[in-house]
Amino acid sequence: MNSKNIFLCLLFFAVSGGCAEKVWAAPVLSAHVEADLISEVTSIQPGHSFWLAVRLKMEEGWHTYWKNPGDSGLPPKLTWTLPEGLSVGNVLWPFPRLLDEAQLVTYGFEGTVLLFVEVNVDESVPVGIPKEIGLNAKWLSCREMCVPGMADLSLVLSVENQVPAKDVSVEQEFLEGRAQLPRENASWDIKVRDRGKQLLFLLIPSSDAGALKSAYFFPERNDLIDHAANQELKKTKTGYELAVKKSQVNPGIKEINGVLFSEEGWQGRKEGLIPAITANLILTK
Repeated sequence: MNSKNIFLCLLFFAVSGGCAEKVWAAPVLSAHVEADLISEVTSIQPGHSFWLAVRLKMEEGWHTYWKNPGDSGLPPKLTWTLPEGLSVGNVLWPFPRLLDEAQLVTYGFEGTVLLFVEVNVDESVPVGIPKEIGLNAKWLSCREMCVPGMADLSLVLSVENQVPAKDVSVEQEFLEGRAQLPRENASWDIKVRDRGKQLLFLLIPSSDAGALKSAYFFPERNDLIDHAANQELKKTKTGYELAVKKSQVNPGIKEINGVLFSEEGWQGRKEGLIPAITANLILTK
């Protein structure tokens, strides 16, 4: 954060009771990644939550990692410094892509990615006193080599007793970023069974779902599957089966959590094209 800008904003608050615009730190370029903290709204309203996004913009050819990086890598780590009355929820992660790194299979992001975080605001937060939100972000960026990156970011928002306005400068980014978030499944009946060395996903479409040509399961746990093994999709009488090889150190858990991705999308007339759906399932025999 430009400390001079923050000081001027706080001084303006002290003198006039308000700051014309939110004040944020300039993006930080580190390890071939430009990091930024952006807000969907221009101010804070007591008792009402709002959304922030950590934007990671990678140089061409470089990538960062998903919350489960696969065979190698590390996920981004976010450490928040929050004023009294504000708290943050869990990160909402976009669905990842398969990355081929020297015969290792990893899960991550190329280009630009937004990591979404909801900020909860207590009703007791006083109006008229600006709030500064701080973030220390760390990540690992890789191409032919890997380099750790780090950025200290911050954002100052005014606190007003009115519904916050959307920041039009980032509105399209938030819209496009949310389209990359896995959706709750609505058009498919999905179960998963333990087949010894495999997890077998039973994918049964509703009457309005389209044909499925490809599917891939991204697990949240790193020790659940063999990341390098092929995942085999085949058509059945009632739908599809996706066979996923289990890890040799599979912990024998009963809950399967992750994301099911399809290149063509999980289609349904009601939902339209959905590239990724959540898979939070109970493992059965």
